[in-house]
Amino acid sequence: MLCRVHASAQKGGFGERFQNITGMSVEDSISLYKSQTGEVLTVDQVEKMFTNSSYAKEQLMANKNLHTVYRNILNSNAPQTAAAAATAGYQKLGFWKSIFHNPIVNSKWVGPSGHMEGVYNSKGNIVNSNSVRGTFNFFGPSQAGAHKAADVDPYFKWGN
Repeated sequence: MLCRVHASAQKGGFGERFQNITGMSVEDSISLYKSQTGEVLTVDQVEKMFTNSSYAKEQLMANKNLHTVYRNILNSNAPQTAAAAATAGYQKLGFWKSIFHNPIVNSKWVGPSGHMEGVYNSKGNIVNSNSVRGTFNFFGPSQAGAHKAADVDPYFKWGN
């Protein structure tokens, strides 16, 4: 009997990359999403959202739960303090790159992959307020066009 291993489970494949970025398996993220929304996602859909910014934008603009609930799931393992973010290699962003996160009182940090974000208050603790919390990026800020399409444009439609 032939057993086909899904690409997400292959060493060095999307699943391993996803695990390194988010701290969870693709399948676990999909299960959490289904338990919170009742909606079904497939591994192939998730992988395509990470690799095709036009597809990601289309999906995230069409489904508020994907933009808000799923991105919160994907960002749920962000460091809980600014000190922990610094230790984990996160980079603190300047005022203009933090503009949507109230940079007068908060600091925004982005993980080494550009995907995970943490927003921290003046005491260095994570901010979980819906309006300014850190959000998961399907495409990091270093990929300006893809980041705008998949992450910024849906933000303008749905907010955090």
